Amino acid sequence: MRFKGRRPIYSDVSSVTKDNVLDVLKKAMSVHAQNRAEIVYLQNYERGIQPIQNRKKEVRPEINNRVVENHANEIKTFYSGYIFAKGVSYVQRAENDIRKGNADTDDSKISALNEMFFEEGKTSKDQELANDFLTTGIAHRMLLPRKEMIGVSPFYLLHLDVRNSFVIYSSDVFHRRLAGVTYYKDSNNIVHWTVYTDTEVFFIDGNNFFTPIDIKKIESNGIGIEPIVEYKANFERMGIFERVLPLLDALNVCTSDRLNGLEQFINSFIWMNNVEIDNEQVEQLKDKLILLTQNTDGSTNPASVQYLTADLNQDDTQTLADYLYSQILQIAGVPSRDGSSSGETGVAVEYRNGWQIASTNASTIENAFEVSERELLKVAIAIIEKSNIPDMDMTGLKVSDIEIKPARSRTDNFVSKVQGIAQGIQAGLHPKHMISVSGLFSDPQQVYIDSKPFLEKWLLSASLEDEPDTEEVEDESGK
Repeated sequence: MRFKGRRPIYSDVSSVTKDNVLDVLKKAMSVHAQNRAEIVYLQNYERGIQPIQNRKKEVRPEINNRVVENHANEIKTFYSGYIFAKGVSYVQRAENDIRKGNADTDDSKISALNEMFFEEGKTSKDQELANDFLTTGIAHRMLLPRKEMIGVSPFYLLHLDVRNSFVIYSSDVFHRRLAGVTYYKDSNNIVHWTVYTDTEVFFIDGNNFFTPIDIKKIESNGIGIEPIVEYKANFERMGIFERVLPLLDALNVCTSDRLNGLEQFINSFIWMNNVEIDNEQVEQLKDKLILLTQNTDGSTNPASVQYLTADLNQDDTQTLADYLYSQILQIAGVPSRDGSSSGETGVAVEYRNGWQIASTNASTIENAFEVSERELLKVAIAIIEKSNIPDMDMTGLKVSDIEIKPARSRTDNFVSKVQGIAQGIQAGLHPKHMISVSGLFSDPQQVYIDSKPFLEKWLLSASLEDEPDTEEVEDESGK
């Protein structure tokens, strides 16, 4: 199977209502069914269920090794850990002439927002979400308000099964989220859909995935916004290893055939020419892979016994396997594990081994992630505004106040980055922005808050060192 990414689901209606929800859902399910089949295939592929396992061999079918080199999992695991191992945090955006506010107040609100998501286990759920959209191209999560406040979080952060969830967008140029859908099948094979819109929640039942029949219940959506958000690995909605599926299959064939060649060499036929043996001996030797022949021209050549072998050139095969693996890593943007040559700097190795390409690809994934994460923040702020959170003033918090900070922190060139922070602060740049731009920390907002007392002492010491010596100046002037 070869795919080109998951299909977005559109509808021509301006809004989903009780009068059109069944028709909209039926049409959406026909597109979702195609996506779902591909999603299941890609999930199985990443887990090691790959086409090589179904290969049939016509010649000597008893020797048919079917080996899976699961580099699909390697590619997915690399990017999942590289980008999302430490989760995603929120920091305050810089103030400007148009958008002014109280920096300390905004800091406290965003810190409180981070606390809410921390309480919901967002770090682990970010990685769970990433595993889905890196594998299948898309993933879904939902925020729902809590009925009772237990800690500081007024909402539930829920990760939805990508096979059983989707979002319906408007067909116009705005591609608004018209509805979010999640469903499941119960033990009686009844399918239950829940369809969320900005104003209502529809509970629908049906006998199979393609025929929603009955609206069982309609409730008001109290938060005023559709709560299911779709995330994408890229704007093509393709899994991270989807582009290299043909190469992955070819590498499996190459590895399997190498083992077939080895096994066939070990289990070579024995050729016996001009050797007479009786029928009983032939029957005994059939299972020993012996081929018995005699000259048909009456000549009396001497008897011979030898193996029929054809050695597989392992050097050539290894060259092909190395080439396929190299192409897989290059196209997927995964760094190689080649050692550095003498005299190469860290930056040179970074470019040669593919880390720069990996960083560029990771930035593309992060950009696609941030688009959806802002939609999630809109839902979170809508719930917060309608919740009575004790000892927290979250009024006035806007999505535009928040910068999304993936925790792809890198400690390479650590000393240079720390020196850059110090020099930027000395030049008059705000410490918060220098800490953020360095990329050293997963939560630069918290680092800045924790570092305030030390930064103030350091800045005071630096300013005293820069003051001129008054007495020395007076002596030189002669006054």
